[in-house]
Amino acid sequence: MKILFVSNTYPPNSVGGYEEGCKECADALASRGHDVLVLTSVYGRDKPETEGNVRRVLLLELSWESPRPSAFKRMSFRVRQEKQNRKIFQELCGEFSPEVVYFWNLSGLNISLISVARELNLPYCLYVFDGWLTSRWQLRNRLGFRASSFIVSLAVRLSGIKPAPVLPRLDHVEFATKFLEKKAVSSGAFIHDSTVIHWGIHIDETEIALAPSSPRKLLYVGQIAPHKGVRTAIEALGILLDKESRDFTLTIVGGSVVPEYRKEMDLLAKRLCPKGSVTFADAVPRRELPAIYRNHGVLLFPSVWDEPFGIVILEAMSHGLAVVATGTGGSVEIVESNENALLFEKGNPQACADCVRALANNNDLYESIRANGRKTVRERFNIASTIDNIENDLIRISKQA
Repeated sequence: MKILFVSNTYPPNSVGGYEEGCKECADALASRGHDVLVLTSVYGRDKPETEGNVRRVLLLELSWESPRPSAFKRMSFRVRQEKQNRKIFQELCGEFSPEVVYFWNLSGLNISLISVARELNLPYCLYVFDGWLTSRWQLRNRLGFRASSFIVSLAVRLSGIKPAPVLPRLDHVEFATKFLEKKAVSSGAFIHDSTVIHWGIHIDETEIALAPSSPRKLLYVGQIAPHKGVRTAIEALGILLDKESRDFTLTIVGGSVVPEYRKEMDLLAKRLCPKGSVTFADAVPRRELPAIYRNHGVLLFPSVWDEPFGIVILEAMSHGLAVVATGTGGSVEIVESNENALLFEKGNPQACADCVRALANNNDLYESIRANGRKTVRERFNIASTIDNIENDLIRISKQA
């Protein structure tokens, strides 16, 4: 089967787990004999490039640009983006002749590419791993967005490109969680056919059998951004070091697209925690994460927003860490309070510290949470099963053309 993947960014030039999952899925399907081509943006590159089966050519609108461009510049960019990206997509579809187009993260890209696929009578599917789809449909229902869309559409028409039709429905959508499916439907998205396919991870029995590190060695993995709750993790460590022994440590692994916030968290750690108790590490290649997990005993997952899923939770569980989390959004489909994780109220560092203290002072609880976490991953979140489900669904969709 010939599959065209479309994603806003793509490893190694990517932003989060959504795009990492895209690559993992593309590689897995290619290894099963499918002909896979990936279309993505020039993000992280100086110019358009083609490397193997990956074409980095699309224009991407960066929502985190600082300072924010003027409204006129944003509008001008959107017109150019619509014209260029649609032309590239149409030409590539003609060249590659995909049997199915597989859209992943379209945040910052043109949702009109989906309309173009429908116009070309190409079977397509979306794998929704975060809230971009919900956000787009919520924006569609606001007058300002409709007006700006009309201006872009008019400008594109005047430039000689036929505007893509308004998207009346999404033919096929795969959601990573039931939470995301419910949010999308409630936002007003017209979805004809949807299914939930939980993401999974590779399970290495030799890894999950390793002896645990100390529950006093805490770890955070993810973007250093306000919505991820990094502040809560640092403040919780400050509480632990103030009331308990001085041997708790916290390692923060992840990059940031908000430099000001990264600097703010560094200053907070210096103010609340003794020197050496907090270590900041930049984003690391995925292959280096297992060694980091093995050197820690507890994963802090302190998100203050509705997490779409929680791949880091699964990775930590598979490596034998006990998870302390807020259990927001789709992550509740992974964690179960006092079974495979300890949960606390988002934005509450005292409650977070209490959970960590409970694990550090009760070895039976610590071992129980670890064991149940490994069981959760083994039985419910195996990547092989995820790829099986995706492959079968794409084959089904391609045959409906």
